[in-house]
Order: sequence, then structure tokens, then C-alpha cells
Amino acid sequence: MSRSITNKDIEFLRNLQQEIQVGDKEATAAPNFWMIQQSDSIYGDKLNNPDGMVVIDSSSGESQEIQYDFEIVKKYLIENEICNEQELSDCAEVLELLDHAKENLGEFIVLEYQNYEYLASNALFLTKDECKKHLAENSHHYHEEAHSYGMCGWRSHNFARLMDIVPNVDFSTLEVKQ
Repeated sequence: MSRSITNKDIEFLRNLQQEIQVGDKEATAAPNFWMIQQSDSIYGDKLNNPDGMVVIDSSSGESQEIQYDFEIVKKYLIENEICNEQELSDCAEVLELLDHAKENLGEFIVLEYQNYEYLASNALFLTKDECKKHLAENSHHYHEEAHSYGMCGWRSHNFARLMDIVPNVDFSTLEVKQ
């Protein structure tokens, strides 16, 4: 059921109009909207493009994160006495190091991880400021590196039309019927 527009509605539209007109567009084509982008990691064995690895002591549950770099992994395995330099001399890739180390790990588990970014669901904002404010007030729901992410909604003709109306209509000409 529809209702008449109120003075509060008009004031809201004026404020939204101002925010849209002066707000940061993040070099994104109009019509703009914002979402929250955050990151996460997947863990597994022999991932396609790992960013690093985690060595877990299965007896204590303690873990150590290691950058996925041949020299760093080799140094870690030697310094932590998981393997000696001679045992690793034939290894040319990180995966070879890991395969060899797994034989000597005993109570240790090695998992690779791969970082990825995704857009949080149920979080769409008409202005960047609104998005950033929501993120600041609700940071406990998001990854610590979550941030606003500007997008273009030109594929939705209704959204494009709405976002053309809001910043360009002179709301002072609207009259509220008593």
C-alpha cells in the first residue's frame, strides 16, 4: 500500500542527494553502489596457487605460519630440525620440500593456504560513507581487513534510473499534502 511523501522523506532524499553528489566514487562508473569486500583463506594439501603454509603441531594444536617461498620453507624446516640440509639437497620446489618434510614431521601437519577476496552478502549501500560507517559500527562481523568496495550498477535499469533521479531532482519543489 502506498503512502504520501512526508517532510522526513524529503529531508532524507535531500541528505542522500548531497551525499551522492559529493561522495567519493572510487573511479567507478555511475550508477554507484558500495559493498563490503573481505578476505579469507582456504586450507588444503597441494593447492593450485598457495600463498603460504601452516605447520601445526598435532599434539599441542600450536601452529606456525610460513610464507610460501622455497628458501623460507627450506630454512624453516632446517632451523626447526624437521629436516637437515643434506636431506633437502635434491629438492627444487616447495612441494618437494613439503613432501620430504611430511615423512619426518611425526606429530606435525603441514597445510597450504590460499587467500581470496569476496563480497559480503546482505551488505549493499548507496554511499561510500554509509558503507564505511556500517563497517566501523559492525567490524566484529567482518574480517579485520574488510573495506568498502565501489561497484557500478548499470545492468539494472531500475537502479540506474533511481540513481539518476536521486542526485538530480530538485526536492524543494515537492509539496507535502496535509
